[in-house]
Amino acid sequence: HRPVPPLSVRSRGSLNGRPLSLSPLHSKVPRHGPSASDAVPAPAAGWTAFLVPLPGEEGATGMLTVASLRPRRFSNLEVERLTAIAGQTATALTNARLLATSRRWSEHLEGIEALSRQLNRSRDVAGVGETVAEKIGEVIDYDGLRFYVLELDGETLEAIALRSRVDY
Repeated sequence: HRPVPPLSVRSRGSLNGRPLSLSPLHSKVPRHGPSASDAVPAPAAGWTAFLVPLPGEEGATGMLTVASLRPRRFSNLEVERLTAIAGQTATALTNARLLATSRRWSEHLEGIEALSRQLNRSRDVAGVGETVAEKIGEVIDYDGLRFYVLELDGETLEAIALRSRVDY
């Protein structure tokens, strides 16, 4: 296997959602497919790569690249098949990302529920403050935290939990 150089995409819409054929020896600007009038010319010599954007709601979200070490022309049928595969791949990637996001939210909600159970077992105000301060430190990187409770007089805030990771 030869190392593959990275591709630079200047914007999500740079391919305009259409497949593109590339070759290092093209004498003309590559033409886009997949219609018959836009069929991709085969290069004179060298390799050929066919790039198919993975379509997303806001433009391409990735790219499927098929390469040949010999010059060749990708047929309209191949272009149509690769475009269909790219569409299905994009859908699968979107679904996988949505599932990962859903799992992360589920884990967050489970953590909140566990905190709720722990807080409900706390028997004093200071214990609640300490529990909250501890749990916040597990999910958010902070340098200082103060937790206040409004006193029964309705005017005074009492600090019940103080945490500092730096000296002020």
